[in-house]
This record gives sequence, structure tokens and C-alpha cells, in this order.
Amino acid sequence: MSALKGRPKPVGAGRASGTQNKATIEFKEAVNNLISFATPQMVEWLGTVASEDPNKALDHVFKFAQFGYPLLARTTLAGDENAPPVKTHLTIEFVGND
Repeated sequence: MSALKGRPKPVGAGRASGTQNKATIEFKEAVNNLISFATPQMVEWLGTVASEDPNKALDHVFKFAQFGYPLLARTTLAGDENAPPVKTHLTIEFVGND
């Protein structure tokens, strides 16, 4: 039974939060299969690149790794860089039954 226009969806309708859609799952499986299949050739290729430029080979490894382990989002602090730092204080008081 679908929700009527203008009314909320029933509880539990739709995909659960955090669940990937079918296309995303299939794409990740395809990339993993490709990498698994090509691993021996990639190791040989990286060895060739590393013999000429080790830094370039390491950069390629880093880029490949991001397929399996994406980078975390960067955090930027905004404000006047010349302003003095803001100090915060935290007080913890333990209250017990004496």
C-alpha cells in the first residue's frame, strides 16, 4: 500500500538509512573484481614505475587505495587568524550520596 499524496509514508517504508542502492553495490563489486583480476599485472606495472620514480609509484598506490578506503572529509576552521585563541573551561563536579 503506497502513501497518498500529501500524507506521510508509512513507518518502515523505503530503504533503511545507510543502505546502498543496487547501482552502487554493483559498481563497487565490478571495481573490486577488476582490481582482483588485474592485481598481478598492477604489481608488475608498479614495479616498473617504481624503478623509474618511486614517488610516482607510491602516489599511484595511494590513489588506488582510495577506491577501498575513501579519505575522510576535511575540516576547515573559519575566523580571524590573528585573533587570540578562545579558551574554554570545563568543570566536572561529582555529586554523591554521602
